[in-house]
Amino acid sequence: MVGDISCFASFVYAACTRLNRLNLWEQLLTFANNINGPWCVGGDFNIIANANERRGGKCPNYKAMEEFNEMINDCNLNDIGFCGSPFTWNRANLFQRLDRILFNNDWLARFSDTNVEHLSKTLSDHAPLLLNINVINHIGNYAFRFLNMWLLHDNFKEVLQNNWNAPVFPDNNISGMLRLWAKLARLKQCLRYWNKHIFKNIFSNILEMEAKVTEWEGIFLDNPSDVNSAKLSDIKNDLVNLHKQEEAFWHQKANAKFVIDGDRNTKFFHALANKNKTKSKIHKIINNDNITLDSEELICKSGVDYFMNLFKCNEGIYPLTNPEYIPRCIEVEENIMLCQLPLETEIFNVLREMNGDATAGPDGFTTKFFQKSWDIVKDDVVLAVHDFFKGVRTEELTLRIRCGFYFLFLFLCIFLSIFAGERS
Repeated sequence: MVGDISCFASFVYAACTRLNRLNLWEQLLTFANNINGPWCVGGDFNIIANANERRGGKCPNYKAMEEFNEMINDCNLNDIGFCGSPFTWNRANLFQRLDRILFNNDWLARFSDTNVEHLSKTLSDHAPLLLNINVINHIGNYAFRFLNMWLLHDNFKEVLQNNWNAPVFPDNNISGMLRLWAKLARLKQCLRYWNKHIFKNIFSNILEMEAKVTEWEGIFLDNPSDVNSAKLSDIKNDLVNLHKQEEAFWHQKANAKFVIDGDRNTKFFHALANKNKTKSKIHKIINNDNITLDSEELICKSGVDYFMNLFKCNEGIYPLTNPEYIPRCIEVEENIMLCQLPLETEIFNVLREMNGDATAGPDGFTTKFFQKSWDIVKDDVVLAVHDFFKGVRTEELTLRIRCGFYFLFLFLCIFLSIFAGERS
């Protein structure tokens, strides 16, 4: 039991030879197919998963590694990584990662803050593994993140247009980057309210619609009229749309670039998203003073301090004594062309080629938001890009922080696109 949740745990000590391990792999697969709930498997597997988990010695047995990885895949187990030494066993000049803890999808869904640590070896040639199961109830507001599934709601376009076209308070005369930032900041607050009171929880929406479909199927069976048939058809279409929204949600969370559009394997997306969430969790960090920080507050502060120091310019700028030593690689005509403001079509073409399901930038908005809402937001985005190319320095530091690096990346892509000769 972890808290009030029932769990399964298997502890293994595998044989030293490939053939003798096959029976263990079959037993684990049988157990995986007959349980329902969180499950972890840990111990000495006496085999590595890939060649990078060995240093020294002769070449590993690739057939044994393949069978081990097949077992992990067939049992739907996940290796969430670790902190500490990359090897858990050594003898003479041979180092290997023979010990590990694996988790099924249910475990990662229930305990997303789980982490594994390789401790220091003492008398044994194996390093002990420390499993930390952190059951944390997050309290407070989360940072805004645009959800691509919102784009599939019938009401989203209207909400966006009304909010975006409203005058900017308190000064409607601001333009360029300032105007774009002000509109995005205002839109965040609107979408928070809209998501809570209009869009609501996608999973609760699906359950309610499924119950509604069942109810109207009974009504249609009792009275198979054209009106009831049309009503049932409309409700089923609404359920299909909700499933599309759920697919978009998990597709974005999983960030699965290799899955083609239309593959509605939401269970796979769900498992991949939970695995990514667990692996990306930072449990401890070593700062420049070689001090280990293991609390969430200290880790966050170290990140803030690092970037604050990074953006401080303590070194003076020295003028070139003789600039003629720098060769001129760009002709005057090319420089004039590169200094021209990019066209709207050029900006949109760069934006369109970016990954729409990529992680949102610091402002919380994804690329897909700008791709799908281009007809509404394009004027402000184009003016913000033009501000960048003009070198506008109004409240430069504030803008750099508020607009985030997403737009700096977009501007860089546009510049490189033009430099590569893609300008018509």
